[in-house]
Amino acid sequence: MWTDPEHLKAWWGPHGYDAPHPSVDLRVGGKMNLDMRAPDGTILPNPTIIKEVKPPEKLVIRGVAFADAEGNAQLEVEQSFSFTEANGKTNLTIHATVITATAAALPALQGMRQGWGESLDKIEEHLATMAWLSAAGPKAARDGTTFAAPAGVPVVLVRRTFDAPRERVWQAINDP
Repeated sequence: MWTDPEHLKAWWGPHGYDAPHPSVDLRVGGKMNLDMRAPDGTILPNPTIIKEVKPPEKLVIRGVAFADAEGNAQLEVEQSFSFTEANGKTNLTIHATVITATAAALPALQGMRQGWGESLDKIEEHLATMAWLSAAGPKAARDGTTFAAPAGVPVVLVRRTFDAPRERVWQAINDP
């Protein structure tokens, strides 16, 4: 789901947004194109570098967004995605550390909870359409998404449990 461009197309971005041309060079130092297309057609560039890859447990990326007229990024965030398994389900923890943020980036930061929640809903919907998951039988329960923003540090923690084993969630990353 996180490193295969075909899967990223299916879920990247909140409702109404999509990833028109995702790409992934899955190695430390590799680039990811996670640009989003807004409902009005505007492309929101989000160049991203892979900082760490440990299949199927962890992915760390650093991306920039909202360039000003001079090309300076108004937002830089490092995000760590950790996948752990518990009773055949996958717990996803997103640890987002804000490196740089200007006042212009405040609306994006304020919308982070909604944006990640909707994006994770889209992952869950996409997982449900995949034949190997459907063959395992119906999966009705949703554990929801939790968010935490510890006081005094530029960090947001996002957690989601998927009703699938960790290997299957990670497999979706690499299996076209």
